[in-house]
Amino acid sequence: MAYLQMPESIETTASEFSKPEFAKVCIDYLKHITTLASGSIVLIATFFDKFPHPRFKMLMFWAIAGLGASIMFSCACMLAFMTYGAKSSKRTPELERELKVVLFLSVLSFLGGICGIAMFAMLNFYK
Repeated sequence: MAYLQMPESIETTASEFSKPEFAKVCIDYLKHITTLASGSIVLIATFFDKFPHPRFKMLMFWAIAGLGASIMFSCACMLAFMTYGAKSSKRTPELERELKVVLFLSVLSFLGGICGIAMFAMLNFYK
């Protein structure tokens, strides 16, 4: 019985990505996160007054703070990728580690903001 195998042309590991190509993928990912975060902030500002007597207002503060931090971390990371993405001679292991940390913080703060919105909605809808 023959097992299914992926063709060699499709199998690509992260180590086989060229540095400029990896930077482009990361920048695209960060653009999507910033778009979602800024759209979420606009929706919060638009629909917050629809709750007549909202409880747990602090969750909205934390949600907006998390989404705002996500936007800032994403912009800082995109700027670093645009500056050092194609110039592999200027990329040191320390810089790569810092980029990974900022990318992780961007995703973590985005998820924290979205969780804050979800918890606020659940706690206010089910009184």
